[in-house]
Order: sequence, then C-alpha cells, then structure tokens
Amino acid sequence: MKTRRQEGHIFKDAGYWYVRFYQDEIGESGQIVRRQRAKKLARVSEYRSKKSVEPLRDEMLERLQVNSPHYNPESTMTIAGFVKEHFFPHHVSQLKPSVRPSYECNWKKHLEPVCGQIRLRDFRTSDGERVMRELVRRNLGRNTVRHCKSILSGIFSEAIRLGVLDTGNPVREVRIPSSKLRPPEETGAYSLEEITRMLRNLIGPARAIIAVFAYTGLRKGEVAALRWESWRDGALWVEQSAWRTQLTDPKSVKSKSPVPVIAPLAAILSEHLNGRAEGLMFRSSRGTPLNLDNFAKRTIRPLLEKLGIGWHGFHAFRRGLATNLNEMGVDPKVVQAIMRHADFQTTMNHYVKAVPESARKAMEGLERLICSQYAVEKDLDRCETPVTRLN
Repeated sequence: MKTRRQEGHIFKDAGYWYVRFYQDEIGESGQIVRRQRAKKLARVSEYRSKKSVEPLRDEMLERLQVNSPHYNPESTMTIAGFVKEHFFPHHVSQLKPSVRPSYECNWKKHLEPVCGQIRLRDFRTSDGERVMRELVRRNLGRNTVRHCKSILSGIFSEAIRLGVLDTGNPVREVRIPSSKLRPPEETGAYSLEEITRMLRNLIGPARAIIAVFAYTGLRKGEVAALRWESWRDGALWVEQSAWRTQLTDPKSVKSKSPVPVIAPLAAILSEHLNGRAEGLMFRSSRGTPLNLDNFAKRTIRPLLEKLGIGWHGFHAFRRGLATNLNEMGVDPKVVQAIMRHADFQTTMNHYVKAVPESARKAMEGLERLICSQYAVEKDLDRCETPVTRLN
C-alpha cells in the first residue's frame, strides 16, 4: 500500500521553528518501527511566519528522504551500529590480519567517542571536519588522523555499496587542518657502523636475524615467514608474510620479488642453517613463526643497550639499507627495486635519510668493508653485492 505523502507539521518552541514528521527506523530488536521525529528549522526572530519557513521544511524533508521511494530505514542506524553489524564483520574481516587491529583500535579509541552516535543519514561533510578537528585537538599524530579519516570514509563507502545510503560519500571532501597536525616523529635508520657492531657482538639466531634485516631490507612479517626453501639461486624469494602465527600473502604484488643475498649474509645464513634444508628459518619452540618483537625484547635489545645503540625497531634496518645504498650513489630506481616499493616517491621520501657529509666518503667502501669484516672471499674485488649486480 502506498504511504501518504507527508507535509510535516510546523510548530514553534522556545524561539525556534520545528518540523514534526514520521519516519521508519530500525528498532533495537532489528525490526522496522515507525517513530515521530522533530527537526529544528530556524529562529523565529529570523522567520516571522509559518509560511516563510515552509521552504526550509521542504528542503529538510527532501534531505531526509521522508517521502522518497528509495528511503532505506537502515540509514537511520547510528554509525556505531553500522560498524558493529556490517563494517567490521563484512569489510574489515576481509583485510589482512596484520591490518585489522589498527582499524579496531582507531575506531574504538578515536572515532567512536566523537561520532559513533550520529545516524548514518544525518552525517554531513561538516560533521567529518568537526571530527578531524577534534582528533587534531587531541594531539594525535599526522598518520593516525589520516588513517582515521580513511576508516570513516570506508564506513560510508561500505554503506553506499550495501545500499544503506543513497547519497555521495560525505567524508570524501573532508579536509584535515594540516597546519595544526603534530609532525610525525623522526624515524631511525641504522648506519653501517652500528650494524657492524651488532653483528660482531650477537651470536646464534639473533645474529642471523639482524643480518637478514640489515642486508636485505625485508619487512618484519617477511623475515618471520622466511623458509630455507626461500633461499635459492643467490636470492631470498619473498613468497609469504607472517602476522603472529598466521601466514598470509606479502604486503603487495610488488613485494613478491627476489632479494639478492650478498656474500656476508650468505656466510651468516650458512652458519645458522646447521644442516637444515627446509622449514622456517626462524621458528619458535612450537614450530610456528618466531615472534620477532618478543625475541628482540628478550635477546637483542639488552645487548644493544650495553653497546650504547638505541633500539629503533626492525624497520630501521630497512630505512638504513635504503639510505646506505642511496649515499653510495646507487641509482634511485635500483634502490626502489631492492626495497620492492611500487611507488618511487615512497622510497625517496620515507626511507632515504639524510647522512652527514663526513659519512659520505666512508660509504664508498661499503662493499669492501662488509666483505673484509667477514672474510667471505680472499679476492675482495670479486665480492658481488646487490649493487654491483643490479647497476
């Protein structure tokens, strides 16, 4: 049966004009219920008569799709309700396990408190900018605020995809007040001298782990998932990644690339191999991928503290390799290939760090220095590295 068109009832209260109407909504039990709603239109002092406020009423009812045949009661769900019922179960659950915790944390900690109770259909671009201003006011980092905006935009994209909303994405045009963003903290990049000191003092699996990070630039998940079968034809073949005990695909298609193994790394891996020919390179006592963060906390970080070397995380080795290769004069495109970045600017803007001029000359002897320290080959001129092979 066709529903009678609503004109809405205009009334005054406390110096304001309001419009009252009925709307089908999703109730707490999940059933559709018809509820009476009222929306503020304007001040009585600005619109003296009921007739003068009628255009505002019409605009309001059209915006709320009160009489639209495309109106969906599910659009009256709060953002928090939609996230719980649809976004996390159907969208976030499809993401890689390593990514899901950041979505859940940023939603629960930052977004839900400031916009969770707004209904999907009522959210406007101005609300999105208010949310961003609030996050900036809380002194969150640049990347966190941008990720929160991305999550919020994803929520509305999913609502539109499912047909819950029949509008444009209100977050698309939201601007972040970048001038007030807290600048990102400076990230570390280990120098060749620091890496050399580490490898001189570490033993066993710790030495092999640091050597892989320092001489290949692999990501943490990629190192944890390495198998002895991955070491072939003079390279480590990145074929999977690990998050906790779960094995997944690498970060991107570009990440599935072989990384050359230089002679010093080959010597350290051969020592760590100890007769094995298959299975995980770095595994726990249960045979699962080694938790590298726990291993670093127990084994690597205490030693580095004694050496006076700060711990900047495993990614600092990746940034260090990019920086060292760049300072040696290696073609930036070659550095990008070794880092396995799809975007050239990512390599240059986020991984290559500034090195003092005094260190620039020292970098010229990088290959000879590495080879001589581990005496891999007697004839140092024949010691091949990724640089000499790829240039």
